[in-house]
Amino acid sequence: MASARTHRVRASASGGFLALRGPPWLAARELRDGALVAGLSIATFALRWTLVPRAFFHQNGQGPGWIDVAWRGIQSAYGPGYAETYHWIATRSADAPEGAVFVANACVGAMIPALAYSLARLASSSRLVAGAIAVLIAIAPVGARLAQSESYFVPMTWLLFIARSRSRTPLDSK
Repeated sequence: MASARTHRVRASASGGFLALRGPPWLAARELRDGALVAGLSIATFALRWTLVPRAFFHQNGQGPGWIDVAWRGIQSAYGPGYAETYHWIATRSADAPEGAVFVANACVGAMIPALAYSLARLASSSRLVAGAIAVLIAIAPVGARLAQSESYFVPMTWLLFIARSRSRTPLDSK
């Protein structure tokens, strides 16, 4: 059974991504934490977008090959997952489908540090410790570089963080 604190942290994480002004049932604490999470995501996106170039991550021409798979919506030799994830996004920009994928990954990647903050809070860490974890993840060079590319590791990581934050098993259980 999840504690009231767990529900507050989950509500603040969700509230941060959905809106800075939440529904009336959210208390001021959840709204403040939600604003912090949203602000962290926006700051991460802005910092990475400014400092890290957007470019293909996979070498030997594989990056453009992945974009082609996404744009055409075909199954690759590795399965249908990449096209299922990125086809709709890639087709939004027929002239530069890689740009649409890079932007989508940058947005999703900018949420990962905020999700790490929420997970650390769920594990009973203080705001200071959770904030330090989030900042370290936000400025990690490999994560920043991957988030500005066509890499499928970005949505996989994002989904893992979301799945863990929605789990019913307490993080601090023994």
